[in-house]
Amino acid sequence: MRKNNGFTLMELMVAIAIIAILTTIAIPNIISYIGNQRINRAAYEVKSAIQSTRVKAIKENSDARIDFPSSTEYQIRIWDRSSGGFIDDGAVNKMPLGVTLTTGFTSGDSYLEFGPRGTSNSVETVTINDGDGRTRQITVQISGTSKIG
Repeated sequence: MRKNNGFTLMELMVAIAIIAILTTIAIPNIISYIGNQRINRAAYEVKSAIQSTRVKAIKENSDARIDFPSSTEYQIRIWDRSSGGFIDDGAVNKMPLGVTLTTGFTSGDSYLEFGPRGTSNSVETVTINDGDGRTRQITVQISGTSKIG
């Protein structure tokens, strides 16, 4: 009787070939998944900041706005009655690397403002883009509610 002490060279080569084929099929899907997750996360972060701005306006019974000073950052600001102007409410938030945002606000301003009741002046849209052609749009209704589309 002969003892089996492992795999033959042919069995190992077949196993390596199968692993190579599966890897070749899986890598493009993984890369696409990572890109989708990056832009989805960025869209949810901006939507969360918009919702947080609205909540601050209601809570403070005052105006609050989210500024978009560039295509890669945004910041929440609240109305300060004592100074008669908007003050920063925390640090400037940055978009993930390779992800940008554009605003198409009807007022032409680079900010989205909420009144004391949490309402917006008009329907507004913020578009999140990555370098690979993926986009997500955040639409803010006059009622102040927002959704990602």
